Amino acid sequence: MPTTPTLLLPYPAPSDPADVPADMGSLANRIEAVRGANNGLASLDSGGKVPSAQLPAAYTHYAAKRRGAAGVPVPTGTLTYVALATVDFDSTGTGMTGGSTSRITIPATAYWAARAHVFFASSAVGYREVYIARNRTAFMAYNAMLPTVGANNAPHMITSVQAMFLNAGDYLEVAVFHNAGADVNISTDQLYSGFEVVRVA
Repeated sequence: MPTTPTLLLPYPAPSDPADVPADMGSLANRIEAVRGANNGLASLDSGGKVPSAQLPAAYTHYAAKRRGAAGVPVPTGTLTYVALATVDFDSTGTGMTGGSTSRITIPATAYWAARAHVFFASSAVGYREVYIARNRTAFMAYNAMLPTVGANNAPHMITSVQAMFLNAGDYLEVAVFHNAGADVNISTDQLYSGFEVVRVA
């Protein structure tokens, strides 16, 4: 008796002898065999719903945000990783932010968006840079700004943002650099500043 190509359900061929009870029995037995099985047919529970064991793995939303302190001096000409000890939220509890004062650790291989906001104090000399670093081996995002030149130079916020593909266990940090010739203070203590990471797909 031939069968269908996917579920292998039997059906009589034109040359098969007519035997309706046997044919229906073969079909019923095969349906029972593939009910709830991998690559088979979804079944319903007593409440008329598909059991959770037969559903695809649920999508998990992840997000975390850290902030640091105000008025932290950053030496000139030195790439500096920013301490961000305050955790505003971590959807995993402490899974993304535990064990470090600067890192956000990625819990799942997926696409992510990361954004860093750093407030630089006034300085009329040099430029300012903000990086988002992965595992301290690669820069995933970058932004830079020249200060306002002159006696009335103003402090400024620099934002670095990027979407990226990351593996579970990767970690992200914020790094800054400037060449003002002397220490420049940074602040990451406000609700609108700091560092946030969100899973996007």
